[in-house]
Amino acid sequence: MRSGTRCPVDKIDYIDDNNKKQTIECYDDDGYSKGLLAIANELNVFVPRKCKLNDLKLLLSQHAAFKSVSKLAKLATEYNIKIIFMPKYHCETNPIEGYWCHSKQYIRKHTDKSFQKLTTLMPEAKANFIEKHAHLKLFRRFWRTIKAYDQGKDYLEVLRMFFSGLCNDQIISHRKITNTNLDN
Repeated sequence: MRSGTRCPVDKIDYIDDNNKKQTIECYDDDGYSKGLLAIANELNVFVPRKCKLNDLKLLLSQHAAFKSVSKLAKLATEYNIKIIFMPKYHCETNPIEGYWCHSKQYIRKHTDKSFQKLTTLMPEAKANFIEKHAHLKLFRRFWRTIKAYDQGKDYLEVLRMFFSGLCNDQIISHRKITNTNLDN
């Protein structure tokens, strides 16, 4: 936005550091755009003397009011719900990934690589999954992971929690763990 132009919105809704919804008006009572300096003052952003426009923009860009917040995050704030975003296909936080892993492993072990055998192995893999109660392991792992994230552990600490006892190498990503790295 060029300096001296009108603000494209009437107000800015944002979630503050205390996870509360806040609103700041972009126009004064006379209908004039407040300007970045006035908005910075209302947001209690410290602006050094002789601050250039680009520096002011950079300062304001660090404030929660100018960070993009999803509709989901706003809705969660209204209902006092905490959202933890995790990797989409992370094997510890998505139990269906564990089901697919189990099924593929079973099929690889028993296949003769023909289509006919594959069609018979798919229901067998499902039955094996149910018979071994593998779903219980996956859901225990899921809740342990959620609890670890809730306690403030990061991704690397969660990976160590699941794999460090089995793995010789230093763990960086769940995709880097191979059977050759595991102790027998």
